[in-house]
Amino acid sequence: MAEGTQANLSGAMRGSESSRFSDLLGNATAIFSAGAGAIHIAVIQAHFDEYWAFGLFFAGAAWLQILWAIWVVARPSRVVALTGIGINGAITAVWVVSRTVGVPLGPEPGVVEEAEFVDIVATSLQVLVILGALGLLSKGAMRRDVGRGALVSSTLVLGLSVVVLATSAIISFEPHEEESTATDEHEEEEGEAVALFRWGG
Repeated sequence: MAEGTQANLSGAMRGSESSRFSDLLGNATAIFSAGAGAIHIAVIQAHFDEYWAFGLFFAGAAWLQILWAIWVVARPSRVVALTGIGINGAITAVWVVSRTVGVPLGPEPGVVEEAEFVDIVATSLQVLVILGALGLLSKGAMRRDVGRGALVSSTLVLGLSVVVLATSAIISFEPHEEESTATDEHEEEEGEAVALFRWGG
C-alpha cells in the first residue's frame, strides 16, 4: 500500500517537472504570431493614410494574429491549429500577390511593391506560425516529454529574440506616404524657384 502510494507520488512529481513537446511548440507558435501581429499594428496608420481598405486589412490581420496567439496557448486543439494556418496563410498569400503581380485595388492597382525588411520579417514569422501549427497537428512527436526548465527557458529566449527582431523591423519601416510627400514638397520648391527666377528676369 505504502509502495503504491509512493509510486503514485513519484509519478505525479515527474509529471509536474515535465511538459509535452506540444506545449513548447504551442508557445513558440504563439510568439511568432504575436510578433507578426505587433508588426502589423505598428503599420496600420501608415496603410490607412495610403488607402482605407489597406488600413482595415492590416488592423484585422494584426488582431487576428494576436488573439490567435492567446487562443493557441489557452486552448490548443486541431481546430485552433487549422485556424492559425488559415489566417497566416491568407495574409501571406496577399503579401506574395502584392510583391509579384500587385494588389488589384487601391490608389495604384496592379503596381508591384518592393519587399522591405519589415514585411519580410512579418512574413517569415507567419510562415513559422504555419509550420508550427502543422506540427501541432502531428500526434506522434507531440507526445514527447520536455523538462519544465527547458520549456520555460526556451520560451523566454525565443520570446526575447522575436521582440528584438520585431522591434528592429518596426524601426526600419518608412511609410511610402512620407516619401511621396517629401518628393512633392521638393518639386513644389523647385517650381517656386523657377517662377521667382522668371519673374526676376
